[in-house]
Amino acid sequence: MAPSTDDKFIKDKQEISSIHARIKIFEHPFVTQINNPQVESFCSHCMRAAPQGQKLLKCAGCNFVRYCCKDCQRLAWKVHRPECRRLKTSFPNLPLTEVLFLSKIVDKVVFLKLNGDKFGWEKERKFSSLVDHKDDIRNDPEKMEHFEKIYTKTSAFRKEEMVSKDDFFDVFCKAAINSHSIHTNAGTEIGMALDLGISKYNHSCRPTCTIVFDGYRVCLRPLVIGVNASDLNEAFISYIDVGRSKYMRRKDLKTRWYFDCMCTRCADPEDDLLTAIKCSNSCCDEPLMTSEAEEPCSIACQKCKTVTEEAKVKEAQELMKFLPTRFDPNCPAEVIKDLLSKAENLLHPTNVYVSRLRTALMQLTGQLTVETISSMHKEIYSNYKMLEFWRPYYTEIKLCRTLILIFRIAICRKFDKNNRSPSDSDYKMSESEL
Repeated sequence: MAPSTDDKFIKDKQEISSIHARIKIFEHPFVTQINNPQVESFCSHCMRAAPQGQKLLKCAGCNFVRYCCKDCQRLAWKVHRPECRRLKTSFPNLPLTEVLFLSKIVDKVVFLKLNGDKFGWEKERKFSSLVDHKDDIRNDPEKMEHFEKIYTKTSAFRKEEMVSKDDFFDVFCKAAINSHSIHTNAGTEIGMALDLGISKYNHSCRPTCTIVFDGYRVCLRPLVIGVNASDLNEAFISYIDVGRSKYMRRKDLKTRWYFDCMCTRCADPEDDLLTAIKCSNSCCDEPLMTSEAEEPCSIACQKCKTVTEEAKVKEAQELMKFLPTRFDPNCPAEVIKDLLSKAENLLHPTNVYVSRLRTALMQLTGQLTVETISSMHKEIYSNYKMLEFWRPYYTEIKLCRTLILIFRIAICRKFDKNNRSPSDSDYKMSESEL
């Protein structure tokens, strides 16, 4: 007997209620800062874009920061007042975004020491409890060189209000480890924030929750059925781009957060499919599992038994290490074509480096359309299906699908010549795509 419409409605309503009960909202960050190049486009308080057809209101004092309304300007004044005075003094020299960000943290830390937490800024946790990795940063010459530069510039900005170098180093380290970038729904980075609540969440390359931004407000939404975003034992977020190889993910995490990732995905040997190379037998489509960091050796194909020599395996590994992690929008398309040709000659079609090169080339040549994104989405989906563990960890496929949908919406807006708003059909994916 088929369920009635009323039964389906009740079930859908219960599922929606369950999702709402399992999300976590953070709307009181410790400090936020709009990136300097984005100041004219986003409110310096709520970090939302100006309403369509309207301009942001400029602060008459510093003539720099902007607000979307009088309410935001009023709410921001407590934090902006000392900054406004310093910006007027330093004009026409504009401090770096990071200097403005760290200076705001210093102001709050000094206030907390003198007055206590009278405004509830440390409701989620104490600022002093944040992990800082001071010893690791001291042993990192590049990071220490950056610290000295920022300390000098912040001292020039704050003048006699500058704290001791040791106190500033404490702020610098805690901010470096615990802050996060803020993005629009289309993926544009607009600023940075230190949210004491979000800083409690640990990383996983197979995240169980995703972060959705509404200005500085954050919604932590479960990606896996049954996960409660408020439970730190089961809610994990990703600190990095998870659409990369294990070697690159671990390298990024070690460089910025000073830990060796041992999450379930990094510990799973099947993840090496994303760095698989081609079989030497041109008629065989079997992927040969390896990784960039693995000791090169000859590999016998499990399907056709052809042995791929150590020299070729090493050549493929070196190529993957050589390929850039990001691509300059001004990079000539011919350069990417050449890299893609080399990659396709050595790497298996399931290899994540091949997919990223194809994406970059389509972006540079203007071929990144709704249709090509849908095709790539299916390719990524197929790659994950090849992994034996794909069903229990459908999270990553859902995450890819979400990203594809965001790109699709952005492209619909960008390429619609009639400048219409995208319709519901633009946002939907067919059952075959899902």
